[in-house]
Amino acid sequence: MSHFQEIENYVNSLKVLDTHEHLMEESERLKLGSDPLVVFLPHYLSSDLVSSGMKLDELNILRSEDTPLEERWRSFMDHWVEVENTGYAQAIKIAARDLYGVEEFGVDSWRELGNAMKNFHNQGLYEHVLKKKSGIELSINDELPKGVKESWDTWILECCKAPLFIWVWDSLKDHYLPDLNKIIETNRYDK
Repeated sequence: MSHFQEIENYVNSLKVLDTHEHLMEESERLKLGSDPLVVFLPHYLSSDLVSSGMKLDELNILRSEDTPLEERWRSFMDHWVEVENTGYAQAIKIAARDLYGVEEFGVDSWRELGNAMKNFHNQGLYEHVLKKKSGIELSINDELPKGVKESWDTWILECCKAPLFIWVWDSLKDHYLPDLNKIIETNRYDK
């Protein structure tokens, strides 16, 4: 056995404490379905795509199952060239390979990936991905607990009073949801 293989085996045997996650409850996650683009594009990779020039309207089409996956995947692949070397894109490729057995992440992999994701789309998904495949013993989830989410609007309204927040918001607002944009634009201190 090579030194590399020894090190790889050792690293793969380590158990992990994951101290920062943003996971919705598994039952809520399962409601999203198993469409690869719906699963992969809620945030991180989508930011890379927008930064590379993708229009928000096009991103929203990719995220919607109203258009067949094959068609959306072709559009996604047109932009993949611009983001495939980012950390978030690499994570998607690793997930496709290590979780779903899809070795080639390309124009024609949409069907294989979609089918593989459907096979794992059931109760126990988190157990499979986090514990069995990733060796994570404990995840600390940083989602707002039920009952606290109602304070979100209050927090946003307070942020609207802060000049630094508004300054940052003005440079980023086109990348966020229209509903959030409407709340902030309506309540910002300088309007």
